[in-house]
Amino acid sequence: MPFIINTPSFSPLVQTPQYPWDTQTQGWLLGAFFFGYLCTQIPGGYLAGHYGGSVFLGLGVLGTAALTLLTPLAAQMGSYWLFALRAMEGFGEVRVCVCVCVCVSVLSRKSEVQCCVCSQVSV
Repeated sequence: MPFIINTPSFSPLVQTPQYPWDTQTQGWLLGAFFFGYLCTQIPGGYLAGHYGGSVFLGLGVLGTAALTLLTPLAAQMGSYWLFALRAMEGFGEVRVCVCVCVCVSVLSRKSEVQCCVCSQVSV
C-alpha cells in the first residue's frame, strides 16, 4: 500500500512584468533587431572575409548572448534603451550568418561552394 502524505499544495504565483507599450511601440522594439541586422550585412561580410570568419563568429555569438542578458534591465529603463539594445543585438547577430557563409567558402572545395552557400541561404 503506497504512502499518501497530505501536504498543502503550493502553487506560487509568478508575475510577469507588464509594460505600458502600445502595439506601435512593440512593433518598433521587435523591428529594432532587424534594423541592426540590416545595417551591418555588407560591412560584416567584408570584415569576416578580411579577418576570418571564425573570429567574428565567436565574437558575434558571445556579444549577442551578453547583450541578451541585459534585456530585462533595458526594458525596465524604458523603451528607448530596449530599442538601442535590440539594435546592438542585431549588429552582433549579423555576423553569425555572414561568418558561416565565409567559413563554408573557405573550408569547402571550390566546386562545392555554390551548393553549400545556397543550402545555407535556403535554411
